[in-house]
Amino acid sequence: MQQLLNSHTPEYQKILLLTNLMKIDGFSDRSEKAFIEAYIAQYTFEPEALNSLKEAIQNPQMAEVNLEIIKQHPSEAKATLVLMVALSREDGTVHELEKKYIYEICQVLGFDKREVDNHFNGITC
Repeated sequence: MQQLLNSHTPEYQKILLLTNLMKIDGFSDRSEKAFIEAYIAQYTFEPEALNSLKEAIQNPQMAEVNLEIIKQHPSEAKATLVLMVALSREDGTVHELEKKYIYEICQVLGFDKREVDNHFNGITC
C-alpha cells in the first residue's frame, strides 16, 4: 500500500511553491493550473492535504511554504528548481516577477544565480 503524503513532505511544499509562482505575476493561466494539477496527480495525499492544495490553487493569496522541508532533501531542492523553471515557461512567457521569485527561493534552497541561470538557459548540471 502506498503511503499517503501530508503537509510535512517535500512534495506538498513544492506544490505550494508552484501555486505561489503561478500567482506571482497577478494572473493564473489555465495551462499553469493544469501543470500543477498534473503534478499533484502523481502523488497520493491524505484527504486533508489534498483539499488544502486544491484550495491553494484557487486562493489568490500566496501560500505559506516551509522551505526547510525541501532544503533537507537535496534531490527535492533540485527537482524544485526544475519544476519552477518549467512552470514559469508554461504560459509562453517567463515574467520578471516569476524569475525574481525563482531566484529568491533557489537562493534559500542553496543554489547560486549561475545554477538557476543554467536552468533558464536549458543547461542542466
